[in-house]
Amino acid sequence: MKIWSISFTFSMSQLTTEYICRKKKKTHYRVVEILALVAKVAWRVFFDTDSLISKTIGPKLGFRESMTDLSSCGAPISSSWALKSLYWGLELIRANIAWKVGFPSKLRVWKDRWIEGECLAQLIDSQFHNRIDNSLVVGELQSASRDWNLSGFDFDLGMDVRKKIYATFIPLTNTCDAAYWNLSKDGRYSVKTGYYAALASNLSRSSTRTDVDRMNPQIVSFCKGRLWKLPISLKWRLFIWKFLANALPLGIGFLKRKLNYNIFCTLCQSSDDMVETANHLFMDCKFAQSLWFGCQLGLKSSAGIDIDVRIWFINWINYFVKSDNSRSLIFTLVATLWRIWCCRNEMVFRKQCHSPLLALRCVVEDVQGMHEAAEWKLNSGGSAEGRDVIPADDNDRTAYLETDMVQMCRNCFPFWIVGQSGCDSVFRMKCDAAWKDDRSAGLGWLILDMYGVRCGEGSLPFMAASPLQAEGIAMLHGLRWARENRILHIHLDTDCLNLVLQMIGAELPDMDISFLLNEIKSEIVYFHCCSLSYCPRGVNRIAHSLARRALL
Repeated sequence: MKIWSISFTFSMSQLTTEYICRKKKKTHYRVVEILALVAKVAWRVFFDTDSLISKTIGPKLGFRESMTDLSSCGAPISSSWALKSLYWGLELIRANIAWKVGFPSKLRVWKDRWIEGECLAQLIDSQFHNRIDNSLVVGELQSASRDWNLSGFDFDLGMDVRKKIYATFIPLTNTCDAAYWNLSKDGRYSVKTGYYAALASNLSRSSTRTDVDRMNPQIVSFCKGRLWKLPISLKWRLFIWKFLANALPLGIGFLKRKLNYNIFCTLCQSSDDMVETANHLFMDCKFAQSLWFGCQLGLKSSAGIDIDVRIWFINWINYFVKSDNSRSLIFTLVATLWRIWCCRNEMVFRKQCHSPLLALRCVVEDVQGMHEAAEWKLNSGGSAEGRDVIPADDNDRTAYLETDMVQMCRNCFPFWIVGQSGCDSVFRMKCDAAWKDDRSAGLGWLILDMYGVRCGEGSLPFMAASPLQAEGIAMLHGLRWARENRILHIHLDTDCLNLVLQMIGAELPDMDISFLLNEIKSEIVYFHCCSLSYCPRGVNRIAHSLARRALL
């Protein structure tokens, strides 16, 4: 790929991708944004078969159904720069691509990543590598009954590897193998994940670490999780994000860039010229110390403490989250930090010096304003953002702001998939699954008639890669049982909210159950009337007990 540019002599020249992504003298790392963007185009050409660019350019490049051979070869020597750039992006995709197994599968058993994003050669002991048959494909391990047949191996794979293979779902219909991006939940390539993959790969890695590599893991975890769940305004969230990412325009930044600006702290009234850093401005400065001690929190940020102010701030947030009055304490902490920054800007741009007493009065007003905004949101929309207690777990699946579709699912609203509502003699099926870490699962389903009388049930032991996959397999087997017993008007109840959202299209399907969702939808077509709704765990106890019985 060549990019046109104008040189200093006003003559047009061409810049190749190798020249753009060369090793820089000052930054010491290559421009990985170009690689991430080129890989996006390569993904559309080689793997997104429904896109227009794949249908037009794919046949010209010798596009084939099975991408395993194409992804392992390079660009021809006499090809254009555009084609070479596509194969350059394809190298990044090859390093982070995985496959969903179809039937019959044409994937290579030892080289392709088809076992939960890993290839079989990485899972077995290295002493068996000399006994690997590279010509073996996954389809030879699949039986006609859609089961795994591992008797062809002349050595022991190990119990853990066998369980992973047995937990890999085999489609009931003839389906081609599907490639997916292993770094995203929905399996689609994104420039953001490609950028981080390029930073970690040898395609663009330099011997010198970047600022991203030197960032504290605690700060990175806080910025990705709890920061955006804090019940504060968006303005304060963006300010805290810039504060934690060292993106505020402080004097130390001007000094590093050799800019002709004032690099000293403007809030200090001492004769010593102190360079304006984040630690000095927000913690060591006398003005900041008076505000931290005079606010409602009464914190002592005395000078000489050997701790990063960002870690100090995150530790206080984590401590306040666990308290009963977390919202008020967090408001005060963030408002004090914000007021220090505002007073600094007033001094720099307007030459107005504020007293600590006036700044503390502004902090109290900011906290009151945030309390009023939170109460208004709670009274008007019933949003969970106005709660006093914030979940202490960053991985809490309960979001503060839920969409209307999620709220409808939580209220057990039925979604009609096939047929129309108001059908007579509609049976109700409750399905559930139990899952263990060793990938063993138990499936259970219960059939009730229109009067609530139990008219059928079933349970089955199974192997599943995840709890979500086990819930989907339980629904699939329950639908098969109902169709075999001529129950064609049915309503499905499941206590798995993610499965309901992905079935109705409110969320993008996970790659773990993408083929499974297609199997469920193809099974639903045989019913005259079928609807789906979410039910709480307490309503689904009988199906859960059947699943637990099959698991034991």
